[in-house]
Amino acid sequence: WGALDTVWLQGNAFDPMLGLRVYDHVDKTLNVNQISYTGTVNVDVPDDYDLVYMLTDASGNTLTHTRVITVVAAADMPDQRIQFTDGSFEAQTPITNLDANVGWTLKVGTGTGTWNPHQFVDGHLVIDVTYVGTVPHSIQFFQRNSFKFEAGSSYLLTFKAKADVARDINVIFENPSDNFANYTLHTVELGTDWTTFNLVMHNARLSTADAKLGFFIGLIDALNPSRSAATKIYFDDVSVKLIGYANDEVAPYFWAPVGNVVQNAVFNPLTGLKYGDFAKVPTLTISSDTVGLVTESAGVYTINTSVVGTYILKYTLTDWLGNQKVYERTLNVTEPA
Repeated sequence: WGALDTVWLQGNAFDPMLGLRVYDHVDKTLNVNQISYTGTVNVDVPDDYDLVYMLTDASGNTLTHTRVITVVAAADMPDQRIQFTDGSFEAQTPITNLDANVGWTLKVGTGTGTWNPHQFVDGHLVIDVTYVGTVPHSIQFFQRNSFKFEAGSSYLLTFKAKADVARDINVIFENPSDNFANYTLHTVELGTDWTTFNLVMHNARLSTADAKLGFFIGLIDALNPSRSAATKIYFDDVSVKLIGYANDEVAPYFWAPVGNVVQNAVFNPLTGLKYGDFAKVPTLTISSDTVGLVTESAGVYTINTSVVGTYILKYTLTDWLGNQKVYERTLNVTEPA
């Protein structure tokens, strides 16, 4: 898994092994280190590049898979669906302990940790950890903000950090909707001087509309307490940039039953709908060629059922890459019994 045809942002290093996973029904010793490949990707020159992967199990069965990497200029990348709120801490946006907070959240996880009230100092953030707890997620500092993290996509996370006493932190991209599965986890060594970190955060699992991106600053290693010193930790200039995504040319899926409604009764055009998309959260619009049948206000659609007849409702689904599905649904408006 994971060797999807991929669109990649020019100028960013590309690792052909990023996110790959393997499985064999019989050979349980098979692992990603046994994958070989041929081909190269010149990330400085926009073009299509072929990578050919090969993997052989213990019985001699060989898989060969060709993957196309399309390097594109920044102008050809789609708008990303993850944006930090106050990543520079200049606005001093309130930080709460609520998962639904718009902006930064600082909270206790399992294995209670403690800290003094956070401070904004000279345009950066200071978290004074007084007890690291019993697990890395004892203290969690993150943003959630309905982030959409597409399967096969990669984001470059950039931030500045330091600590009064050198220690480690975990940097995570996880999915609370998938039992808090870690889609990406990096352990980062903080020194006592400001350092800029650039980490590739990759989703090799499932698309999610509920990604969580941030820092675990609790107990990193119970066997090496010095890696988890209780100290002041400083953050600044946190940003994220989409640098790669799975090449998706498949339109969203849609299904709806025939609509039946009695004259002048309320008909909800969303009733019975089933729809979805590889990358989650496609945009839905509803229209009709019959003038006056469909009206919309603030995203709420109303259907005019005052005239008996058979009509066509047109549902248009568009995903984040512009792939579109148009579905025509029959609506029967009947006289009262």
